[in-house]
Amino acid sequence: MSSLGACDECFRRKRKCHPAPNTMQCIRCQTSSLSCTRTRRPGRIGRPPNTGTPREVHSAELVQSNHSREIQQQLSLPDLDDSTFYEALDIWMFGSSFARDFHRAIHYCHQNSPWLLHEMFITMDTFLEWARFSRTTSERVDIKGGARSLQKLRTVEVTSAQDALAVLMLGQALAAFDLFVTFAGSIFILRYALSLVRPWYPSFARVQFLDPVTISPIFWDIVDCLAHREVPVIRPQLRDAPVVDRLAGLCASLLPTLYDLCVVGHEMRTDPDRVSRLDNIEAQIRQWTPDYRALETSGCSQIEIALMRTQAVMYKLASLLLIHRLRYPLTSHDDTAASLANEILAERTAFFSRQGSDATLQNVGLPLILALLEVPLSIDDMWESSTRLRVRPICVDRLISFHRYFWEQRLSGFNGSVFELVDRGPTFVVLP
Repeated sequence: MSSLGACDECFRRKRKCHPAPNTMQCIRCQTSSLSCTRTRRPGRIGRPPNTGTPREVHSAELVQSNHSREIQQQLSLPDLDDSTFYEALDIWMFGSSFARDFHRAIHYCHQNSPWLLHEMFITMDTFLEWARFSRTTSERVDIKGGARSLQKLRTVEVTSAQDALAVLMLGQALAAFDLFVTFAGSIFILRYALSLVRPWYPSFARVQFLDPVTISPIFWDIVDCLAHREVPVIRPQLRDAPVVDRLAGLCASLLPTLYDLCVVGHEMRTDPDRVSRLDNIEAQIRQWTPDYRALETSGCSQIEIALMRTQAVMYKLASLLLIHRLRYPLTSHDDTAASLANEILAERTAFFSRQGSDATLQNVGLPLILALLEVPLSIDDMWESSTRLRVRPICVDRLISFHRYFWEQRLSGFNGSVFELVDRGPTFVVLP
């Protein structure tokens, strides 16, 4: 094989091309289930002519040329059917208005790193066929495909901006798959992927068409770290223009403050005197006002606008409730905590009264969990209206177990910190 030169994929990725025994495929393509082809022309000797945009776009170039001919070609989806794409992946979006941008971002990641993403996308399809559409059984979900994709994540070398984007896409897909199907370490998978791409993140944060891939995993990491008093991997950066995200909605502008709240919560594990730092963060949250004007010009439907408005209010209230619980232990009577929790639940009730009982209020996981640790209502009564999944995933069972444990402890007289029970109770992961 060496006499033939590197295959197309190894040449594009600047890797050594090692032949597999008794086959025309190289080991890398064989392992990644890719077609091993050699269609490129031999390169000319000497300095290459300056006749076009290079195939590889590194981080700085990605920012500087995000309107270049090459990227526009890679983002071109002539056969895109927004409704079909949305129907397949609606659990990852507020509504169909986000379908085109999300599809474009996924297409860009896959086109540049198919060897890393293709199998995971197929694996995720098997999960959706079961959990979203009930067209198959849980036994048909491709667990082995998920395991192979996890191995790719563990061994990947991130040497370019495209690699980093693919890793970020793979990490969040794997984490979601694990959370819903096996619950073996979803948050560790997510955080590992984020740690791999952290050096590249400053470049991504300035590129708008990458938002559907870059914001969601950071949002998820911050939300779970708030509940567990951990420090998120990446502190999000803001652009001057307001962002309306497929999962974070208008809360993208709140994420840097929530990151800082995570840091203070983590510091308070060993130094309770850090509680004074909560004052400044609380002031920032109280002053935070979502840019609702961005919704009016976003092209979103009325139901999508209602969803994001409700999410923004619920997250603001939940942030204040979390700060209160970092300051004060559980007591039998706490008017402030009860008031904030009831306001969160009232926002939820108002949404369904306006939109009807058939509506689904997604992406408000943390506010609901915090409210239900103050008001003794059942999670079973709420999870179905918070997701479009047709089966209850493992992560919900784990959350129900923790909720049951929490209230058993509280009703038996526990009066310590909420976070003590989080640390020693059944393991759970918080989705945004």
